[in-house]
Amino acid sequence: MLPAVDVCKNCNQSKGGSSHQFHFGTRTGQTSSRSGRTTTTTTTYTVLGSKWVHICDDCMRKMTLTHGLGWLIFGILFGLAGYGFDRLLSSGGHFVPPYSILCGITGFIVVISNLVFLLKLGNENFKEKMAIKLSKQEIRKSSSANTFWTTKDFGKLNISRF
Repeated sequence: MLPAVDVCKNCNQSKGGSSHQFHFGTRTGQTSSRSGRTTTTTTTYTVLGSKWVHICDDCMRKMTLTHGLGWLIFGILFGLAGYGFDRLLSSGGHFVPPYSILCGITGFIVVISNLVFLLKLGNENFKEKMAIKLSKQEIRKSSSANTFWTTKDFGKLNISRF
């Protein structure tokens, strides 16, 4: 979406930023069927509408940094925890327990993916989730909506047209 000057849903100031769309509706039912070892669950929804929410660049930057840095710190601590377990449980040998390796690899993946997330200043799916977060309470008060979808998740729905 092109930068626009509008009132930010987060800070209520007229600032440049982008508008992000999401969809909302109600869950109307759920059925399950079993065939052998496989259970198929079908959930039905009524789509009530969609909404565009403007979030200024400053607020989105803060939300992205808060989210990304939190996960970055988690990844570092998770990787270090594996190293700590190795030191705590090692008996002086050179064997590295599998959980230490797993913690290190997982921590590395979390750190790298969040560095990319931070360098790109988020992605559209994250921005739409922030728009939902900022609007959810208001929409619930004005409608019977209890389900919210990003554009990506909405596209995954099997919507039948009559």
